[in-house]
Amino acid sequence: MILFLLEILFMRSIRGMSLGAPTCDALGVCASGTCPPGMDQVAPPTRNSQYTIRTGDGRPSDDPKEYEPNSIVDIHVRTLDYDGKYIGMLIYAVEADQNGQFDASGCPTGKPGCDGSVEVKTGEWVVPSGEPFRCSSICGCSALTHTSATLKRFHHVLHWRAPAEGTGKVIFRVIIKVGPTNGGWFYWPMQRDLELSEGKLRDSGITWVHGAEGQSCKDACRNENQDFECSPREMMSGYTDFKQSFVCPTPLFTSCGNNEKAAAWSDADGDCFVPGKSCHPNPQCAAKVSGGSRFCACKRSSRLSAIRTEPSEPIPANSFDYPTLAAFGSGGLLLGCFLSIFIQKYWHKSHSEPLLMDDLYVDITESKAENH
Repeated sequence: MILFLLEILFMRSIRGMSLGAPTCDALGVCASGTCPPGMDQVAPPTRNSQYTIRTGDGRPSDDPKEYEPNSIVDIHVRTLDYDGKYIGMLIYAVEADQNGQFDASGCPTGKPGCDGSVEVKTGEWVVPSGEPFRCSSICGCSALTHTSATLKRFHHVLHWRAPAEGTGKVIFRVIIKVGPTNGGWFYWPMQRDLELSEGKLRDSGITWVHGAEGQSCKDACRNENQDFECSPREMMSGYTDFKQSFVCPTPLFTSCGNNEKAAAWSDADGDCFVPGKSCHPNPQCAAKVSGGSRFCACKRSSRLSAIRTEPSEPIPANSFDYPTLAAFGSGGLLLGCFLSIFIQKYWHKSHSEPLLMDDLYVDITESKAENH
């Protein structure tokens, strides 16, 4: 009975590992020299150049060496060995810290592993529908792993959303599994891990928005920001225009036909429709796709921008213009004096004569009394 329960637990652990990596540390999987239970027959990882992790799939010299903050970067995973297809993978990016971690060489040469848990993961992975990969169940979308132990293709394109500006250089840690679940080999691709430097944040003035189902780009842009308006000119080329903001699964479908005026959109299954070679795209902001969600190019409205101008230099709330205050004070004082003199003269003129006549009447009356 005990043996039966142990066998069940053993089979569950193997099945769990076949559904994704049970760790978020590509460097420390077999750091003790022995791989985890259920994979203890797997050889500890070594470097292998038959597997590459790159930002391109053509000539290596043409590969981008930088990432743009907040944009989506394509990561190409390729197997060069015809008989070396892998069944599992764990991949993530970490912040490069020259004073506190391992460099692009990873663990020291000859070591079966090292403690990579101290490294700081950065960015997140975007997974389109239909891919044999998923976000990690342990560390979320900061790491990507496999969904099953089936053989993967020779070439996969993964999608990593770069972190915010100011992160600096990043290193991609990867470990792959070749052979049966409890057997075969672990490998770290290439002799050095992929490194990318931080590039400049480019502002094209365009913000891409994925509208709601059946919504026009005019409404989608306005719902995103009241200052936005749709820019149809930017929606002519299709997927290449917005691939740094959104990810579409392959293959892409053509958007020619009745919905050609919508340019690019996705359906309820997540498949993307973009202008094909035979299309004559004429994007219109008011166009809608029944059952589809449009990809919309939005920009800040020039009319609203002209109205909502900001002062070039804010005035501190507690600052005073003393010369101006002094000038106003002096002017007020002179005006007050002038009004005081004017009022005094007017009062004197209007009241002095009656008082004088009264005085004369009193004097005449008193003089008559004395004569009698």
